[in-house]
This record gives sequence, C-alpha cells and structure tokens, in this order.
Amino acid sequence: ITNNGTRPINAIYSLGNTASPNTGNLITNNEFKDCLNWGAGSQVIGLANTTFNTGWTIKGNKFYDTGIATSNTSVSIINVQIGTGYDISDNVIGGSASDNSGTWTKSSNNSPAFIGINLASATTGGTASSIKNNVIKNFSWTNSSGGTWTGILVGSASAATIDGNSIGDNT
Repeated sequence: ITNNGTRPINAIYSLGNTASPNTGNLITNNEFKDCLNWGAGSQVIGLANTTFNTGWTIKGNKFYDTGIATSNTSVSIINVQIGTGYDISDNVIGGSASDNSGTWTKSSNNSPAFIGINLASATTGGTASSIKNNVIKNFSWTNSSGGTWTGILVGSASAATIDGNSIGDNT
C-alpha cells in the first residue's frame, strides 16, 4: 500500500457508527510504503475516537519510508483512540526498505512528535488489548527545537498486555 504521488492523511481510517460498527476487522501482512503526509497530522492506520471500533487485528505488517522527511506536524503509524480487544502484533516499523533495513530519516527546524504505536484509551470493561512482538527501529529523527519520538504509547486508562516488543537496537 503506497501513495499515488500525493501522500494521504491516512492510509486506512475507521470511524464507524451505531448502525455500522467496525468490529473484528483484520489488517494483516501488508506493506505500507511512503504513507505519511508530512505536512498534515498524518497516521498510517487511524481508528477514530469512537466506541464503534473494537477487536481489530493489526498483525504482520511492514511500515517504512523511502524519502527524507521534513515534517511540520506530528505523525503516528498505528493510532488507536478508543475501544477494547485489539491485537497489535508482529509488525515492523522503520527503515527505508520492506525488510526494515536502511534508515527512516526525518529532519526539520520544528518540533513534531512521532509515535510508532498509540493505544490512547482502550478502555477497561471489555477484552484486554495486546501489543506484542512488534519491532520499531532504524530511524534518524531530528528536531532542532524539541519534540518527542515515542515507540509505544499506552494511555493510563488502557487495559493491555504489552510483551516481547523491540524498540531500537545496539547498533
């Protein structure tokens, strides 16, 4: 999955509603290449802040970027805003090639944030979410005036099992 010359705000986005909730969807074994829009608050996979997204599986995907970004806004790769029962596992985020090699490079004079996996508020009361065995590495992320780089961010109200993830490496 890539762009057509213009980078999208979202490669996959789900809102859902009462009549058509998005439950139990699968995003598995895909390759996401050059899918962030560096000029807008972009995310590759965005599950909106509604109660109509639950129980998704996001597994075995590869996320990478072949360009050199000069980001003006904050970006995230997997952005889950609310819900329960998510399985986010075995994904590879980073690098400039599908095998996670090379370097995903961003340099700018401002301070946008990066979040690899964001489980903002997967509320308790349903099936716990799982963030397991993801690899996040091969980044060169430079901000001249601050900003944050976060591998995995889990909100304080989240019910989640987090296990076996790898962020960065010794080289």
